[in-house]
Amino acid sequence: MWKVKPVSIENPEEPFIREHVSNNPEKPWFVLASYCKPHAPLVVPSRYLHKYLGKIPSVALESQDSAALEASPVMQRKAYGLENVTKDQVDKARAAYWGAVEYLDDQIEHLLFELKKSGEFDNTIILYFSDHGD
Repeated sequence: MWKVKPVSIENPEEPFIREHVSNNPEKPWFVLASYCKPHAPLVVPSRYLHKYLGKIPSVALESQDSAALEASPVMQRKAYGLENVTKDQVDKARAAYWGAVEYLDDQIEHLLFELKKSGEFDNTIILYFSDHGD
């Protein structure tokens, strides 16, 4: 039977790996490290946001942009109240998105580091999935 343990949000798999190696080194184990970034809400630790604020090229949706006029993006903008966002809001959202991507990279790096430090890296199968190319 699988044992489920509550863990912290930041690097939750690290204590599990350390505990497993200490207590059950011969027993097979499984960790699912599931990250929601870079999905909305675009909230990241401030150091990730500030790294990209003012450094990401601005983009504007042109009124002739056919992709922006498709039914799904129009419905999403209406559903989330994003029909009249300002340029500054768009720029901040883009900076937060780039920050979220870097945050995700850092979390995966922590996981790989812990596997190497514990000696489990070479005996681990790592599968990476993304839901739509983020």
